Amino acid sequence: MTDSPGRPAGPLAALRGRLSGSGGFASVGVVAVLLGSMLATVFGAGAASRVLNISDGNVWLWSAKKGEVGRVNTASGKVDQRVPLSDAQGHRVEVTQTDQHVLVRDLDTGQITSLDLNQLGHTATAKGPQGQGVRVVLAGDTGYLVNNLSGQVQQINPTTLARIGAPQTFAAPLSGGVADQTGRVWFAVPSQGTVVAVGSSGGDTDQRAAQAANSAPGAQVLATAKVAPPNHELAMTALRSGSAIIDTTDGRVSTVIGSKVASVVATSIRGPVLVPDHTDGVIPVTQPGSRTVFLVNGTSFDKVQVPGAGRALGAAVVFGGRVYVADNTSHAVQIFGLTGQPEQPISIPDANGPIELEVREDHLVINAPSSPHAVVVDGQGNKLDVDKYPPDVPGATDEGEGQAPPTSTPNPTGEQGNNGAPSQGNGGQPGNNGNGGQNTPALTAPGSVSGLQASAGNKSVQLSWRRPSSGGAVNSYVITAEGRSSVVVPASRRSATIDGLTNGVEYRFSVTARNRVGSGPATLANPVTPTGDVPGIPTNVTATPQKDGSVQVRWKDPLDQGPGITGHKITATGPNGTQDFDGGVESTYTVQPNNLNYGDSYTFTVTANGLVTSGQPSQPSAAVAPYTVPDKPTVEVKNTTATSVTFKWGTPKDNGKALQPYKAVINGHEQDIAADQTEFPVTGLQPGAQVKFSLTAVNAAGSSDTAEIDTKADDPEPTIDVTDKISDSYTKATVKFTVDWHGGPAGTCDITIDGKSAGTSCTSGSVKVDKASTNYDFTITAKSTTGRTGKVTDKAKSKVFTVTNSCDYSPDNDCSLGVYKTPPDSDPNLGPRTPTRFPKHASKDAMCYSTGYRSQTGNQVDEYKNLNGGKGRQSNIWVWTELDGYSVGAYMDQSDSELNNLPKC
Repeated sequence: MTDSPGRPAGPLAALRGRLSGSGGFASVGVVAVLLGSMLATVFGAGAASRVLNISDGNVWLWSAKKGEVGRVNTASGKVDQRVPLSDAQGHRVEVTQTDQHVLVRDLDTGQITSLDLNQLGHTATAKGPQGQGVRVVLAGDTGYLVNNLSGQVQQINPTTLARIGAPQTFAAPLSGGVADQTGRVWFAVPSQGTVVAVGSSGGDTDQRAAQAANSAPGAQVLATAKVAPPNHELAMTALRSGSAIIDTTDGRVSTVIGSKVASVVATSIRGPVLVPDHTDGVIPVTQPGSRTVFLVNGTSFDKVQVPGAGRALGAAVVFGGRVYVADNTSHAVQIFGLTGQPEQPISIPDANGPIELEVREDHLVINAPSSPHAVVVDGQGNKLDVDKYPPDVPGATDEGEGQAPPTSTPNPTGEQGNNGAPSQGNGGQPGNNGNGGQNTPALTAPGSVSGLQASAGNKSVQLSWRRPSSGGAVNSYVITAEGRSSVVVPASRRSATIDGLTNGVEYRFSVTARNRVGSGPATLANPVTPTGDVPGIPTNVTATPQKDGSVQVRWKDPLDQGPGITGHKITATGPNGTQDFDGGVESTYTVQPNNLNYGDSYTFTVTANGLVTSGQPSQPSAAVAPYTVPDKPTVEVKNTTATSVTFKWGTPKDNGKALQPYKAVINGHEQDIAADQTEFPVTGLQPGAQVKFSLTAVNAAGSSDTAEIDTKADDPEPTIDVTDKISDSYTKATVKFTVDWHGGPAGTCDITIDGKSAGTSCTSGSVKVDKASTNYDFTITAKSTTGRTGKVTDKAKSKVFTVTNSCDYSPDNDCSLGVYKTPPDSDPNLGPRTPTRFPKHASKDAMCYSTGYRSQTGNQVDEYKNLNGGKGRQSNIWVWTELDGYSVGAYMDQSDSELNNLPKC
């Protein structure tokens, strides 16, 4: 990734402060980045090529002045493709690239663009947040968005920019977001002092898996390691396999391999630093404030002082045994040996902004987005100047600017010209730095090419091949036939047509890859015999997607070239390679549904088959994307209440066209639901109400099959909770309670106590009682509006009143009171009483009272002699107690006025 002037670890407070700043980060999540629509654009004539994969040695550079990216061949230093971006002139742009993918992120607008490297023109775009803080990362064939500010990591399809699976969320802010060569993406969580690696659990670039984004697992945590105390400032860079973490709070540099800390080095590094996205071996750490580069190697470190003034340094990189540092004050790149010896700086004319350094394809690429110039440096320190604005290349929109590169086409004369002999550069031998140093890794010769195929034409042969899978970077290919001179083509091409051959003669061609070190092994093609019986090349190839998912391909066959046509081969070229289909003799063919991935971009070529041989493929059609109606949603009930039912579903495959609002029908009423919605509540229901819900997904092709579900709202029994069943009155029994209707409307209640109605309130009920302190059976019944019933039975009590026999007149009087069936009308000593007695000083619950003979006897006269005019206490109150009879109130410890609070018996 080009990320200039580098990635400071920075104070955590400063990074957190940006969360609410004007850069637009506060409310933008990683997942929302990918919800923009897809946009297809075709750039310039000649963009189509039979070379389907970007070859080794290519790097894409941003030019802010032109608002375009250009593809540079690092072996030749030539730009062979220019692709403008819409409304991007003068913007800050980050380019993330591998051999298979190029992602361009405009920091000023937030737009992310994926270049289609098959056709060099078709793009997918998505809207993202502006400014720094979100990083686009390519790990092998998998893409990720790392939002350092929100702490989210989202896997994406790098071709379509569609999100894959759910994001992983970590404690924000994060630091880093860099990929090693094993496909892991590393970042630090400073608040926890940990480093984390994420990756894909499978199917990284499988387009069918990407389209099933709802069920794909997405980014998975593969490793976590503790590297620092919590809240230390951390910067990081990726290693070949693992990562290096710089703790700028205490200066410790740790390397993590797998999930373990492999080494720790104590250094004097403190404060904000810059590090490259990746390094191998020596770890360069740039401290712009002191203009110092720390070089951490194994268990030791060295320091290199960068001459000059100012803090405008970029992140230093180590390449080819040298240290390169962008000095944006002097608009130059300072160069040092690993031991600090300076070398001649590289100046970039017209560099009015940051200078970017990218180590890629065994080369260091130096780019100033504001300048028309760039520089490519190889491992021996040899430099090639790059004119980023050459005319006469695909995608160029200007004239007279720069100098066009020399054309490289097969040369039937066999003259090699300037491409003939490998160069050693600076007079040095392969493997040294041109100055006698022996620490630079040697550039090796390429391996053998693969997939070499030869096909016959009329007095010609067409060859195609794939790049070597091993060895050093290629700068050219040599084509040789027995008895003929060699033909040389540049590394950017992997196909050639050899003309001037003799029909009927068999030829065997070989292809050899080479670079400045030497040549790889020759690969021999299949025997091929040119013939005049070759059908002509079809023209005017068009492809038209149909709503049913098919693609109709049409073309014109030449009427005056070659013998009769016996059939056609239709070749679809997409992100995952090519697919061939057998067509008949007609000049139209329909690729049936489900043969291509919906939403992917395809071009189509047509090859005519003859009686003897096949002709040459046509020029490709314009890129199209097959599409059809969305998949049927899968709907289920998320939850229910007495008044609502909530339905949920996973986002169905859109099958190549963006989802439009869903069409829902709820109990016969139509309802549009937003395309990004995955659940819908149906509210305002009656308990137990039937709900019929159907959902149809819609896109530009039409409607999916309809998902239907039939359910009911809850209809629960009311729940009764008794909160109080003891009355505060001697003459009443009362219960208090609450009813839970479970979200439904309130129903009705009925209460009975002691077999009597206690009302219809749904909060309390009470009845008069004829005796106090007795348990009374009660029943509460609550009935919902749908007839569902809840019931509670228990016992209620009135207020308790306890009386005590206070008789203690004389030692020979036991004072046990007689208990009478009825209150006597005269002196109780004259009448009968029951065998039961109220013992001296005993306490009993009083239930009710009656009146009878006014007693005045014994101790009541003596103890209460001041009452009743000196006559002592008298009482005509007789109290019924648990002894099942009456006892005279004069002997109770309560007054008559208290006793007559009891119910009247």
